[in-house]
Amino acid sequence: MNNKSNKKQFGKAKDTAPEWIDRQAKSFWKRFTPALLREGILNEATYELVASMCQAFSVYLDCVQRLRVEGRVITSHTGAAKVNPLVAVEKQAWEQFVRGFKELKIAGEPMPTASDELEAFLTEPETGDVNDTITYLEKTIEAVK
Repeated sequence: MNNKSNKKQFGKAKDTAPEWIDRQAKSFWKRFTPALLREGILNEATYELVASMCQAFSVYLDCVQRLRVEGRVITSHTGAAKVNPLVAVEKQAWEQFVRGFKELKIAGEPMPTASDELEAFLTEPETGDVNDTITYLEKTIEAVK
């Protein structure tokens, strides 16, 4: 009888981002995945999930940047004020990103729950630099752990 565990052992994932994610997602991949590799979270089984998280974060950042310019409320062709459709895309991308943390069973969530904490969290660095935003998010995630 074999004494080895029946638990499937997954091999180490490639540390390079997949080709299908965009440039901004690849930049985030480079900053996000080293810790996941060290902790054994990024492996063959989680590779695509982590890639989709990076892509979702890229979409989220694109929306944040565009919403800064366009605004969260826009004027429709009839002159009525309406919510910018990018708000829904932003929310969906963020939810997909957060869902990845849950699926990977990473402790904590990168999003506060109280509304005043949320407001402070979403107030990003004044520079508008994507790297500042990523650094800000990384520090927030660390604080939640």
